[in-house]
Amino acid sequence: MPDLPLPVLQTSRLTLRPMAAADTDAAYKMIAASRDSFARWFGWARASTRESVQEYTQQATEAMTVGNAWHYVVRTRQESLIARVGLTQI
Repeated sequence: MPDLPLPVLQTSRLTLRPMAAADTDAAYKMIAASRDSFARWFGWARASTRESVQEYTQQATEAMTVGNAWHYVVRTRQESLIARVGLTQI
């Protein structure tokens, strides 16, 4: 992660926190459950595998380490992963 800690934002219903390797399985399950909807907008969704999600998560956390991208997950109060959000320096 960058020298400064990345913020964790929390409300009564949701938590927005930096993506971590531990999010891989939940992210894959989220993508698989909504594959048809995601594939309409995101070409990568149709061919997504657990391994490709794991690779993406690793690349995302490495990019955060050097400070040129910020990748977050959104989780419900019950810890269900409902979204991934990323900002990348271009």
